[in-house]
Amino acid sequence: MKVRLMLPDDDLDLDAPLPSWTDDLVVDLQAEPLFEAMAGGDDLLYAVARQVLLRPLDDVALIEYRQQILRDCSRVPEVVRALYELAGDALDVRRRVFGGFMRDNPRVVLHHAIDVLADLLPYLRRLRRIADEAMDRLGDSGLRTLFAAIVTDLDENYCQQVEAEIARLQLPGGVVIGKRLGLGNAGVGDVLHRPERQHLADRLGFGDTRSFSFQVAARDQAGVDALSDLESRGVNRVADAAGQAADHLVGLFRKLRVELGFYLGCAQLQTALETAGVAVTRPEPLRTDGSRLTAHGLYDPCLVLGGAGGAAARPVGNDLNADDRTTVVITGANSGGKSTFLRAVGLGVLMSQCGLFVCAEDWTWTLRSGLFTHFLREEDATLTSGRFDDELRRMKDIVDAVTPGGLVLMNESFASTNESEAAEIGAEVVQGLTRAGVGVVVVTHLYALADRLQHSRDEPLFLRAERRGDGVRTYRLVEAEPLPTSFGADLYARLSPWPEPQR
Repeated sequence: MKVRLMLPDDDLDLDAPLPSWTDDLVVDLQAEPLFEAMAGGDDLLYAVARQVLLRPLDDVALIEYRQQILRDCSRVPEVVRALYELAGDALDVRRRVFGGFMRDNPRVVLHHAIDVLADLLPYLRRLRRIADEAMDRLGDSGLRTLFAAIVTDLDENYCQQVEAEIARLQLPGGVVIGKRLGLGNAGVGDVLHRPERQHLADRLGFGDTRSFSFQVAARDQAGVDALSDLESRGVNRVADAAGQAADHLVGLFRKLRVELGFYLGCAQLQTALETAGVAVTRPEPLRTDGSRLTAHGLYDPCLVLGGAGGAAARPVGNDLNADDRTTVVITGANSGGKSTFLRAVGLGVLMSQCGLFVCAEDWTWTLRSGLFTHFLREEDATLTSGRFDDELRRMKDIVDAVTPGGLVLMNESFASTNESEAAEIGAEVVQGLTRAGVGVVVVTHLYALADRLQHSRDEPLFLRAERRGDGVRTYRLVEAEPLPTSFGADLYARLSPWPEPQR
C-alpha cells in the first residue's frame, strides 16, 4: 500500500540531500522559527518541515495536489494527529520486538517477523477504524484516496487471514520438508509443506505406523547441526516472505507518520499564527506565462513566532504589485523594514511552492524555478578570504545554479566595497540575471546603485521604506523613487547624547 500524501507518484525521502544553497536560505531568511513552530518540539516534524520547505515544487499540479490534502487535513485535524500518534506507537512496539543476534538464521528471521506482524495487527485494525469513521468528512483528495485504500484493503477479512497465517507460521505441527532426488540421488528442491492433519487413531498410536524415521542422539552435535541446517533450508523461503511482509507493514506506518507529519506541522503553524491574530491565505498557483507577483498585507511570520531570539511582535503587512516586473528595488530609511519585507517575500515563495498557506491577506504568483539569497555577511572568521571575496564567490555560485524563472533576493549586496564599485558590479549582476529570465528583488542603501537601476531598460519597481517627518519609521513600503539618503542621522540622534568633541 502506498501512502502518497506528498506526491502522487512517490514518497517523501527525508534523507535526500538538499541543494547546497539551502543553508544560505535558512540563515538569510531566518527561517528556523518557522521550522520550530511546525515541529512543536518534535524532532521528526522538524526534519519534515525543513526537508519540504527547502525543496519547493515547480509544478502547478503537484502544488494543487498538496493543497487539496491540506484542505482535507484542516477539516479533520484530530484525525491527522490521531493517525500520527498511532503510527508512532506502532513503530515503538516494533522497536521493542527483539530481533536477536542471528538475523542470518531463517528460523530466527521467521520468529522475528511473526512477532512484528502479531504486534502490529491491532494497529492495523485501529488504522482502518479511524479511516472509516473520517471518510465522509473528506473531499476528493489524496487523503481520501489513502483512506479508501485502507478501508478496502485492510478490512476485517484481511486481518483474520493475517491472524490465520501467523498461526500457521508458528509451525505447530513441526517442520515438514519435501525434497526431490537430484544428481547422485542427493535431495534437492527443499519445500516446506503444511503438516497433514492426523486422525484420532494416529494421535492415539493405533493408526498405520509404517514409516521411516530416525532420532538424533543427544550427544551427536554433527547430527544436530545437520538437522538444524535442513530445517533452515526448509523455512528459508517462508522466512524471507514473512520478513518482507513485516518490513512492508513497518514501512507503511513509517511513511504514514512522516507524510502526515507535514500536515500536522502545517496545522500547528496555523494555530500559532491564528492565536497571534494575523492573517493567512491559501493561494492558487497560476498556470499563465509571464511574471506575476502580487501580495497584500504580506508579513514575515518569524516576527510573530519570535524569530532571531527576540520576543514575538505584531508585524506590519505590506503590499507588492510586481506583475510583469523582473526587478524590484527597495530603498529608504535605515531600520525601516526593508530586510524584513525581503525575508517575507522569500518565505512566501517557499511556503506557497510547498503547498502551504502564505502569511498575507492574499498572494498571487507564478511559480519560480528556484529561490536564492545573497545577503550581507560578517567578515570570514577564519580569515581565509575577505568579505568582498566572499560576496563575489557566493554570487558566482548563485549564477551557476539559477535557471530561467528563478528568483534572487539581494540584501545590501557588494556593500563591502566602495559605493562606485558596488553600484557598477551590482547593476551588471542584476541586469545580467534579468536578461537571463531571472527575477531579482534588491534591498540597498546605495543611491548610486538604485540610480543606475532606475535608468535601466528593465523598468524596475521601486519601493521605499516610509519615514514620517519626525523621523519615525512606520515599517510600511510605498512605491516611490529612491532618495540620496537613508536618514542615518535619525539613528544618530536617537542614540544621543554623544561626547562633546575635544577642542
